[in-house]
Amino acid sequence: MVIFMKRKRNRIFCLIFCALLLLSSAACSQQENESSSSSSQVQESISSAPQETPEPTPTQEPDPTPSLSQAETPAWSGTVTDGEGGNTEYLPPIETGSEEFQQAFSGNAIDSQFELEYSTSTSLTLMSQACSHATERWKLMIDMVYQDVLGLAEEADRDSIRASQEEWSAGAEERLQEIRNAAQETGGALEAARGTMLFYRERAAQLCELQYEINGTLPDFNAELPEEEPMG
Repeated sequence: MVIFMKRKRNRIFCLIFCALLLLSSAACSQQENESSSSSSQVQESISSAPQETPEPTPTQEPDPTPSLSQAETPAWSGTVTDGEGGNTEYLPPIETGSEEFQQAFSGNAIDSQFELEYSTSTSLTLMSQACSHATERWKLMIDMVYQDVLGLAEEADRDSIRASQEEWSAGAEERLQEIRNAAQETGGALEAARGTMLFYRERAAQLCELQYEINGTLPDFNAELPEEEPMG
């Protein structure tokens, strides 16, 4: 009887122990499920959260009207030789006459005034105007010096001087058109104005050379342009 009671009690203990193991196992399983569910919810919350889109960096638009600080001042690309032969920072040398004449011609008032206006210009428009001002002065010099040379030359030389001037005048418009056409492929209005000025400057220098050969003098480069008559 005693033995039977002990066996029965052992069975009860075994059943209680097994029940406790089952309860413990169920509790652990539930805790793992809750932890897994919580982790999944956190991941879903993170993945569904709106992502911040970085704002684009604004780009600075270029200035449509470049200033002379953005582009170098156009100048003659030859070698500067301290004014020898009329060659300066902004003007090419005069390729006519003797070295003595070239030295005398260099630094004349028209070139000096042109360089002052051209070098201090703050826009391409003002630079073109400087070229146009010099062009008008050289045109005036051509007319003045041509008449002076005719008066100074020997009678036998006057016909050849007239023929040379007439030939130059006849081909002037064609040459000027070539200058304008070439300017369209390079620098536009400024190069056209500059090329025109150099065209008249070259002819004026040739006439000045004739006067220099005759009497060793040069004309007055400070001659004023005639005033325009008022409109109306």
